[in-house]
Amino acid sequence: MSVYYKEAPENLDRAIRSIYCDQIEKPEEIVIVKDGPLTSQLEAVLLQWKKTIGDSLVIIGLKENKGLAQALNEGLKVCRYDYVARMDSDDISYPYRFLIQRAVMKERKVDVCGSVVEEGELRIRNVPRTHHEILEYMKKRCPFNHPSVLFKKKIVQKVGGYPDVNYLEDYALWIRLGQLKDVCFYNIQEPMVRMSFDRGQILRRRGYRYFKNEVLLFSAMLKQGDIGYGRFFVNVLVRFFIRMMPGSITALMYEVDRRWAG
Repeated sequence: MSVYYKEAPENLDRAIRSIYCDQIEKPEEIVIVKDGPLTSQLEAVLLQWKKTIGDSLVIIGLKENKGLAQALNEGLKVCRYDYVARMDSDDISYPYRFLIQRAVMKERKVDVCGSVVEEGELRIRNVPRTHHEILEYMKKRCPFNHPSVLFKKKIVQKVGGYPDVNYLEDYALWIRLGQLKDVCFYNIQEPMVRMSFDRGQILRRRGYRYFKNEVLLFSAMLKQGDIGYGRFFVNVLVRFFIRMMPGSITALMYEVDRRWAG
């Protein structure tokens, strides 16, 4: 988990509680990366949980805000166990999450296991289930809900960890992993996580900078042979309209997409 100064203390407290107190199968270790200096309120939350959890809670502090990719890579360096679960500091993991995901990974010999998630007011953010479906979906959209994934540490380290791509670090990681011949993906078709959601998240996914990073990502996929020119131009055209249109229209399209997908 990475946390930075803009997070609400009550969200952080709730997120940690959901992965420690509420889990049927508790994690052996929790690694939290402070992505730059935090507020005194956030520090107080971490201090209280350190007293409760003890040595099983590992807290790393970065001197300045480095962004999610670098923060997660720093966290991966100190993770001691073979399985690593991702978690955001404002989401909730359901009590059965780790129990079910690890069982699925062992049974199906999976390297990355995500799930559909509940988003906001009980809306479902769907993702494809099987490895083949995920690879096909990856050609146009991110195939995993990032805060829901459980993965094998060694397979992520094999490709150098999270690529330092603003806003798209997880999508870029799945693309790298998808190029490995021995990797296996899977998404559980019931929610393991409830993600927080607000209109501001939609608006933050707009603008030229976000669009530019998406074009660079799709360009890399084209160069590597992951997609053809037709899919590349469709992806870029769709992203241009979504990222550049007025926020109110973007929000409406997002709502329609989520309701249709659910």
